[in-house]
Amino acid sequence: MNVVRAARLVAEACGPPRGARLLHVTDLHNRPPAFRLVSALCRTMALRLVVTTGDLSGLGGPVEWAMLGALARWDTPVVFAPGNHDSELTQRRMHGLGAEVLSAPRLVTVAGVRVWGYPDPNRTVLFGDGYSPELAREVAAKVRPPAGDPYVIAVHSDRMVAAVPPSVRLMLCGHLHDPEVRLAGDAVIVRPGAAGGTNPWSGPVRAAVVDLDLPAHAPLGIWLVEIDGSRCSVDEVGVRLGERGEGQEQG
Repeated sequence: MNVVRAARLVAEACGPPRGARLLHVTDLHNRPPAFRLVSALCRTMALRLVVTTGDLSGLGGPVEWAMLGALARWDTPVVFAPGNHDSELTQRRMHGLGAEVLSAPRLVTVAGVRVWGYPDPNRTVLFGDGYSPELAREVAAKVRPPAGDPYVIAVHSDRMVAAVPPSVRLMLCGHLHDPEVRLAGDAVIVRPGAAGGTNPWSGPVRAAVVDLDLPAHAPLGIWLVEIDGSRCSVDEVGVRLGERGEGQEQG
């Protein structure tokens, strides 16, 4: 994968920003080309913010600490909502690299964008139990997004939010490795699919580009990005959904 060429194609397909431009990536799972693509997009596009909704790591050990130091130095402000594969070590490393880490339920403002989220209550360890959707739902019943002025929700799994507040128009999530954009009331939920591939270290690198209207924090444009070898596709999804652009694909 030529990440510089891919980043240029993505920038051309998305065109000039319609508002504050965000890059949303999730489930990178230690895949070097995914980290390098984010770096290339930060250099190529006029990004206001990178939001990553977890699972940067596999298990979040010392080797991955070193990998993050080499790969996750991005030239754009970063908000990181930890996933079930991200240890406290991963969170500390990202904080040390300058990211705003949602290590507890809180609302932050980074580069003029308000983001609320918290870590996935599940924690994946070697030979441990599998992911528990029930645990995510139990915690979601207790940890509620705040009311008030608009903001963006960023969580690893959409199960972690029991109800989206009326003022919230955009929720970013991951965990499931296939892309999906859907409505939940007045909010658009964007899951770009795994940047780390459908299976570990294989399959396309995926991401989403979102242009935001501030201070409403409402999406003005959403593009799903998929890069598989030399193929790069960028598909615009209508803000009202049901409106799907022709997309642009180049080999």
